[in-house]
Amino acid sequence: MITRRFIKSSIIYSIAGALPMASAVILLPFYQSQLSIDQFGILSLYLAFAILIQIITTASFDASLYLHFHDFKNNLKELHRFISSAFITVLLVSAAVTVATIVIGPWVFAFWLPEDASFYPYGIMAMATGIFQSVVKVNNSRLQSEQRPMDYLIVNCSNFGFTVLFTVLGLHFYPSTLVGPIGGRMLAFLFTGSWILTSVFRQFGMIWDRTLLHSTLRYNAYQFLYQLQQWIIGYADRFIMVILVATADLGVYDFTIKCLLILDFVIAAVYNSFFPKVLSLASDQERKGTTPEINRYFHGLTSIVLILISFSIVTLPELLAFTKPEYAVSAYFIPWLALIYVMRPIRYYFSLPYNILKESKPLPIIFLLVSIAKLGLSVLLIRDYSIFGALTATLVGTLLETILMGTWMRHRFSFIFNWKKILLAPALFMIMVLVLEPLAHPYSFWIHVIYFITTVLLLAWLYRKEVPLVLKPFGKIFNQA
Repeated sequence: MITRRFIKSSIIYSIAGALPMASAVILLPFYQSQLSIDQFGILSLYLAFAILIQIITTASFDASLYLHFHDFKNNLKELHRFISSAFITVLLVSAAVTVATIVIGPWVFAFWLPEDASFYPYGIMAMATGIFQSVVKVNNSRLQSEQRPMDYLIVNCSNFGFTVLFTVLGLHFYPSTLVGPIGGRMLAFLFTGSWILTSVFRQFGMIWDRTLLHSTLRYNAYQFLYQLQQWIIGYADRFIMVILVATADLGVYDFTIKCLLILDFVIAAVYNSFFPKVLSLASDQERKGTTPEINRYFHGLTSIVLILISFSIVTLPELLAFTKPEYAVSAYFIPWLALIYVMRPIRYYFSLPYNILKESKPLPIIFLLVSIAKLGLSVLLIRDYSIFGALTATLVGTLLETILMGTWMRHRFSFIFNWKKILLAPALFMIMVLVLEPLAHPYSFWIHVIYFITTVLLLAWLYRKEVPLVLKPFGKIFNQA
């Protein structure tokens, strides 16, 4: 049963979990005022490197801790030993990664990255950031497992505040350098991570039980592969771009992605708001599949996403006109990047079997195929088409992932839906952008307005039976007034 407390906790976890994304958006005006577009491109490499270090040093204990918490929750002594062992293992892996990175890092940076991307000091700072990010991530999993949403919110709000504060101060005192963006983030996670380690070891002691860890190694290895594949899909294209095209193009590409992060936040928030209800509806079924009631939630999500995207295409380029010219170039790529977000509701819909059936075994195979496809297309397209090549590779990878997720589990999960409301509206929007956007080169406000008006009219037609039901309560209020 979905309780009010569960819904409240889910909202808190969603908001707190989105704070890193929020900090990236909030800091964009400060970045563009103090950094060149080339520096912004280099910054994206350091941040991607920090996330890679985080994945390695986390050792997937963020996933396994949640699983084993429920296995040991009736044995507090074993639970405390496992939590302490998990954090100590993270520190041991971090020590090994630190040594290895210091040894091979300078060589890798010199071989792969441009001269502006030096290992000292920014590579070291990014590595330290990744290590303490892993501590925060594992602790977030612990707090969720212990059902402590307010503590989760406090820790992440504190880290959010530290990140914004130290970054802005760094940009102010060290303008036109990466000291603020990288050093400020490192200090924020250093403070938060140190605070977490102190409280964890004070509560659970410092115990390293290898026997307990053996029970989770296989699961951790599986999860590590999954997380590494996600990093490849999400960040590897930047390291390909830095070899094949100018760092300014990389900066424009990453800045465009950051500008649309707000869509990630809103889409995830809407999805998380109704997902518990979808799970509740599915749990009552013998033969798992979608129903008209489940589909209605995704009809609403699709409508919200299409309206948000079309509105963003109209407004964001206008806002970017107030940035530096080298950053304002990103306005041209906003509609093309938005096509990737159009597919997000469809991907959520076809990922239902993996959540409802708790079946994750096919995912590494699916993401391996997607990783290979995206890497191959990135190498082939980026050299000749630069940013458009990277966007095309991402769009094809997202399309492939959605198709594979939808077809892989069809023998165990029944997808019964109105294809016009789930597939047609996003498809027509994508065709409209693909056909009209070349005519808008380099930019046309009125063509973008056409996107928005057409989207509203299309949705009004598709949901012509539902719209009166939605407007009926407002009509009663108006008549009473």
